[in-house]
Amino acid sequence: MGIFRKFNPLTNLVLFIGLSVVTFFSRSPWPPVAVLVGLTGATAAMRPRTGAMKWPLFSFLIGAPVTLCIFVLSYWAEEGRLAVGLPLGLKEGGLFLSRIGALIMANVLFVRLTDLRSLIASLRALGLPLGVAFLLTAALRFLPLAFEEARRVVEVQRCRGLRRNRILWPPNMLPLIVPLIVINAQRAHEMALTLQMRGIGD
Repeated sequence: MGIFRKFNPLTNLVLFIGLSVVTFFSRSPWPPVAVLVGLTGATAAMRPRTGAMKWPLFSFLIGAPVTLCIFVLSYWAEEGRLAVGLPLGLKEGGLFLSRIGALIMANVLFVRLTDLRSLIASLRALGLPLGVAFLLTAALRFLPLAFEEARRVVEVQRCRGLRRNRILWPPNMLPLIVPLIVINAQRAHEMALTLQMRGIGD
């Protein structure tokens, strides 16, 4: 995968956008599944740190059953019969999950393979304002950073006695969610100060 690091950052961005468009607008489940499997294999070939990929995959797998249940219940209520709603819900839910999984993997892989400072410089060379280029790269980095912060919060709470098999219990969610909200609010504030110091938005 080192070859992708040698590409112009705009090339990686175009590949990322192209995969996202194909994944999102496909009505067949096979293109998103193929993209998801391919990106997962490419990421595994890079031999990333376990913690770097564990939390995106963990969050995706934990949310998958709930998502499928929501789709099945929705189609059951719409069609009035479980025999009809179940296959429709599983089909549409599976398509939705394959899209989300492919987008997550594409985002994580793009950030790992692209120097965002070079991306900002390339976007500026195209004539984009600094504020637009900065916000675009910040948006692309948001998901990997959010997963990394979630991993840190969980590790801290585990050091304080929170058991792994009880992380998803509703009473235990508050000590995980509140720090994430505070951290992201602080990051947004710091980003606003950074933009202001650089004269963006004045």
